[in-house]
Amino acid sequence: MGYVRIMCLVRNPENRLSEELEMLVDTGSWYVALPRRVAEKLGLRVIGRESVALANGKEIEVDLAPIYIELLGRGTHALAAIIDAPEPLLGTSVIEVLGLIIDPKTGEVKQRCRRASYMLLS
Repeated sequence: MGYVRIMCLVRNPENRLSEELEMLVDTGSWYVALPRRVAEKLGLRVIGRESVALANGKEIEVDLAPIYIELLGRGTHALAAIIDAPEPLLGTSVIEVLGLIIDPKTGEVKQRCRRASYMLLS
């Protein structure tokens, strides 16, 4: 399948500054990961820190900041991990909440259902 990238609009929910970013879809990550330079440009406010494991097994501490993210006509609030990385990553938290899937045959991000957020209730 190779690498999957998608255009996303990332917005600071506090000051409304936004930037359109090509993000690498990372199905092994929970968080959206933003390079520190992007977080600074958007003026994101750090609300906490979290220990996360990288793909190479190394654990690091990252800053967490609230964002609003839109892709494929859907949007949600999420936490972004601010990390010294060469490119932004789209983690599974946003993919799941927005009702999206990655088609393994085409490598495209697609809508799984008509509605974005959903809950399973009995």
